[in-house]
Amino acid sequence: MSNLSELLPAGAGAKSADFVASGTLGSGQTVALQSDGTVVAATGTTVSDAFTSEVAVNGSYSVQGGYVVAHDPDNNKTLLAYGDMENSQYGYARIATIAADGTTTLGTKVAFKSAAVGTISAAYVGNGSFVIVWTDDIGTYMRSRALTVSGTAITYGTEVVLNSNATYISAVSLVYNPTVQACAVIASKYGYVFMFRFTVSGNTITNDAAAGNNINDILGNAGNNSSEMALTINSTTGELFAVWKKNSAGVPGYGGAMQMSAGGGSDSFTGGTAVRFDGSSGVSSFSGLAYDSTNDRYVVVYQNDTNDYMTANVASVASGATTWGTATVFKAEASSATGNGATSFNPNTNKIVTLYRKDGSPLNVKYVTGSVSGLSVTWSAETYLSPAALSAYNFTVYNSSIQRTLVSYVRSSVAYIRNFLVGGTQPNYTDFIGITDQAIADTATGAVIVQGGVNSKVTGLTIGTDYYVQANGTLSTTTSTVPAGRALSTTSILLEG
Repeated sequence: MSNLSELLPAGAGAKSADFVASGTLGSGQTVALQSDGTVVAATGTTVSDAFTSEVAVNGSYSVQGGYVVAHDPDNNKTLLAYGDMENSQYGYARIATIAADGTTTLGTKVAFKSAAVGTISAAYVGNGSFVIVWTDDIGTYMRSRALTVSGTAITYGTEVVLNSNATYISAVSLVYNPTVQACAVIASKYGYVFMFRFTVSGNTITNDAAAGNNINDILGNAGNNSSEMALTINSTTGELFAVWKKNSAGVPGYGGAMQMSAGGGSDSFTGGTAVRFDGSSGVSSFSGLAYDSTNDRYVVVYQNDTNDYMTANVASVASGATTWGTATVFKAEASSATGNGATSFNPNTNKIVTLYRKDGSPLNVKYVTGSVSGLSVTWSAETYLSPAALSAYNFTVYNSSIQRTLVSYVRSSVAYIRNFLVGGTQPNYTDFIGITDQAIADTATGAVIVQGGVNSKVTGLTIGTDYYVQANGTLSTTTSTVPAGRALSTTSILLEG
């Protein structure tokens, strides 16, 4: 007996079913079941960029001071928080339920601050809770409030002042770190870049007042008078990554990785050394910072200070050390990066999405998508997204519930949100049903070996090894969410599912 397959009784490999093929399928091809009952190669499906219609976030009333979007992937709820000009720029929030076709149900807006607000940040913190962080309109205090959601109804907890220094402070970026179950904020205080930490339980916030660390002490290369910065998180490890511009000669941009402790306190944040990323062009303002979870890379998008061209760079981190690629212009035209939350990653098609605006007529919102390879990005051609009107507060966030990127912007002072189906190859391997037992022509019917059966039309396997279906449809010993089965010989596999 040389193969495990010889242990099987006669007929054990006969578990198969006939399916109609969508597209030509080769013998030994992993296939996915489609909603119409046909099967298609589990190599992904190609889609084109598509947007749903605009939905006004605050009706016809203006949004000013700040505007932010955050998403709850557990319950498919989206938080919209903004300065509401129907109510004297008071801070308001509402919950949106957004379907893949763009159908949007907006809950009642509820004030989180009965006073004019400035910069606003928000994050989902798990268990159906969000947190909002904002500054006073004059930028003196940094405040926070947690909320729970039932349907589209909001229940706020008590407001907590995170920092009360009588000086300008601007909350710029907020992330929730599930690894240590705490929130991190990067902000400008006394003109320096600082990190802050707090925890959330339900709609109750506990401020870690001892954790206000100057980022220069954590990563170095941060001078004073810095007002541009951004923060993101490695969704796998909980590593934080920050970028900022240093207001010294040439306004250089720096970035680096840091760790966030579970215990908090004065040692909440530790890191290596920040590294310059802009070459020599300087940084004017950020369009955003995103973590590409597929390629384990950080992508920063910004308006450079030399000629206001849109520019990007990519960083990798190994053992805490940051390595940047080459800063590359992707739009050689004076532009404005109107919002440091305008860049995000779409894992469904492995694309970076970013929004920006041209300086000068027309003032429409524009977008590009990019694919990361190594330490560089290949960008698509730009496309106008909105009608001609002055735009601001651009924002993007991935909605995993509907596998769409939510894009939002304010044009002519009115805020809008819409779904973006990001073009590219969408994986379909999670719908794996089996492996073809023969070549099947498009629209023809043929046999597919399914769970419990043995397929003998594969090659290159290692006997006794478990195999998994990968996003590109191949079989590999690399663990994925889709188990295929166990190799019985070098050319046969028992499909276990």
